[in-house]
Amino acid sequence: VDCGVITEDELKLIHALNQINDAKSVKVMWNYHGVKFENIKVTADRAINYLGVIANCKASVDDIEFKQIVIETNGNNQSSYVGCIASGDIMKNVVLDDINIKGINYVAGLVAYNDMGLDTITAKKVIINATGNNVGGLVTLSNMYKTFINLEVEDSEISGTNYVGGLVANYNGNTGNTLKISNSKITGNTNVGGIAGYCTNVVKCTVIDCEIIGKSYVGGVIGDGGNLHYGAVENTNVISDDINSVKVGGIIGNDR
Repeated sequence: VDCGVITEDELKLIHALNQINDAKSVKVMWNYHGVKFENIKVTADRAINYLGVIANCKASVDDIEFKQIVIETNGNNQSSYVGCIASGDIMKNVVLDDINIKGINYVAGLVAYNDMGLDTITAKKVIINATGNNVGGLVTLSNMYKTFINLEVEDSEISGTNYVGGLVANYNGNTGNTLKISNSKITGNTNVGGIAGYCTNVVKCTVIDCEIIGKSYVGGVIGDGGNLHYGAVENTNVISDDINSVKVGGIIGNDR
């Protein structure tokens, strides 16, 4: 798919991408280059794994934009892996703008499960309201030792229960270089961080003008994990909202 704007009407015609209002998990083998997905709403009234504008993309994504996207699971369904792209491989040069997502577990602004790494992703006005675990502004889980490079989130609100991060929820590997979040609010219970809820390696990151709220294992950069090579936290509040909270830190909640 190359060079064009895909709105909700067009997306309904391309049923292999995803469905509208009756989602199915579909593996998409196309490459996406120079495509803009705009003004699309995806809803599910029953439990569906891999819910997104693109459900499951096992191909390259480069130079694409998601704008004015709404993805939501209604009622008490237990849908997991929810994002603009529910599951995908290598992604680079992606822009997110005005994204609103409601889900349960494994909910992310860009990709719920990423298998090959992220490179140069910018996001603003990402609103995620999840009631379960593993919630990230850009990604929830990624394959071990895949690299994240040049990721930025601004003007966003990310909320979940456990393992909540402004960029990534829960990741055991090399997060890469140059990660930034600004003017954003991240809220959860345990394992809550400005960059990552849980992560074992952050090379370089910046957290500016943010509010990070949790009960335990809460940090300005990482809630739980460690091995932080360089991190700057500026004009940011790290808040515990529980008198019984443990391990709350301006940079790392719990350094392993």
